[in-house]
Amino acid sequence: MGAILILLGIAGAGLGLLALIRGRLERVRIRSRRDAGVMTVVAVMMLIAGGTLVGPTGGTAEPVARAAAQQAPLVVAGSASSKPAAPTTSRPETSAPTTHASTGGTRVDASPTVVATAAIAASAAASRSRAARSSASASAHAALLAAQRSAAAKSQAAASSSRAVASAAAVAASSSSAAVSRSSAESAASAASAASASSAASATSAASASSAASATSAASAAAQAASSSSAAATTDLCGAPPNPYGYNYCGSGPVVVSPPADICTFFDCIANFSNGKGYMEECRDGRVSMSGGRRGACSYHGGELMAVSG
Repeated sequence: MGAILILLGIAGAGLGLLALIRGRLERVRIRSRRDAGVMTVVAVMMLIAGGTLVGPTGGTAEPVARAAAQQAPLVVAGSASSKPAAPTTSRPETSAPTTHASTGGTRVDASPTVVATAAIAASAAASRSRAARSSASASAHAALLAAQRSAAAKSQAAASSSRAVASAAAVAASSSSAAVSRSSAESAASAASAASASSAASATSAASASSAASATSAASAAAQAASSSSAAATTDLCGAPPNPYGYNYCGSGPVVVSPPADICTFFDCIANFSNGKGYMEECRDGRVSMSGGRRGACSYHGGELMAVSG
């Protein structure tokens, strides 16, 4: 039984030391140096137990062997030809005796020198394990910091790209809206021009048709206007002299066209006579003048004597 424990301890110690050096052994399910250290300690305890069982006293060991079992993490196994350790020269009388245990041609030696060497080796292995763990922890911390910085940089770049895309989309939407507004305004202006041209043509056509039916009344009105031209020039009620700006209307009463055109179109269709074709202006004494072309018709009328009614 002791020999079996010794063999198992040797195998376990070898695997544990190999795992301590490499860091892990997946085949025997040793995934860290901590597991390897535990396995090494268990293997050493098995070696000690096996050496105790193969002793000459049938299980009773000397006090030195018991001290070695309590203190040493490692026991060196020797061959049958191994000799006991020589006592030290400085204190030969106090040197501890070497315990020999032999079974089947195998002898295990345990001495204070071996115990001290094993303790030093175990301490060095533990120090190396701690240093390796510290180095691995520092490397993992540095990798974590680098990953965090990289993620933050990527997040900032994505946010900047999103803001740029949103700004470009807003600019494009604004440009498109402005273009649509301009197009709508131009279409509305074209439609208004076409409508006004059509209205003017209709009014001219109606005036031409009605003028053929009322030729006699127009002739009599022209004669009446010719007879009262001096009074009109003096009072300036209706029928102001022609001017470069087009139609003129002053005072109240019947509309007088100068030059001949249907000035009633402006009165019927345009509120306040201001649609870009005709204007309503206030002249001297609070009178009102209506011009079919541009502003400034009052200077050609000489001032109205009566305000426009309605």
